[in-house]
Amino acid sequence: MRFKGSGVLGIAAVSAALVLSGCSDGGGTTPDSSGAAPTSSAAPETTAPPTPKPATSTSPAENIEPPVMPEEAKEFTAEGYEAFVNYWFEAHNYAYMTGDYRLVESASLGECQYCSDTIRLAQATNANDGWQFGGDVTISDFYTPMSESSDGTVDAVFTFNQSFGAAYNADGSPNEEVGEIPEFTLPFTFWATYESEVGWKAAKIEPVQ
Repeated sequence: MRFKGSGVLGIAAVSAALVLSGCSDGGGTTPDSSGAAPTSSAAPETTAPPTPKPATSTSPAENIEPPVMPEEAKEFTAEGYEAFVNYWFEAHNYAYMTGDYRLVESASLGECQYCSDTIRLAQATNANDGWQFGGDVTISDFYTPMSESSDGTVDAVFTFNQSFGAAYNADGSPNEEVGEIPEFTLPFTFWATYESEVGWKAAKIEPVQ
């Protein structure tokens, strides 16, 4: 908002008086006629984002940023499907690290048993300030023929790589409900549905029989 002046003549008179005063004082200083306000060279303070802290065997993870689904993962292509499966397991790992399973839930169908088990165990791991150390899953050797089955799903095979891990209660004792997380590598199959307005949704995930 701008404010209008209330007396142009009064302002002019004051300005004239200041000029005359400056002329009559031999040692005086002349006011800055530029009208520019003094500037400060100090840079504005910025707050750095919290530093992510991975979990250890004695403390839970902190300040972990949630994964973001890449645009490619929304495409009905083999590359898009692989990007989606990679994202799904990033959301899976995030759920175990933080207890926040909403990304897994939003990327899965209700009938996906593995997805439901992930949500249940992520809740059990993080209940009452518990946490998980290790146990991350990554995928490799992804392949899909991009052929749709009669039930509307598209299947893909990949190598499921899980690192060793363990779950702990708030007091640091082992979480007996979750148990130890073994390290293993196995071939898995991933089934998902695709709709242009929705994108990919996990329908079933299980080891190759």
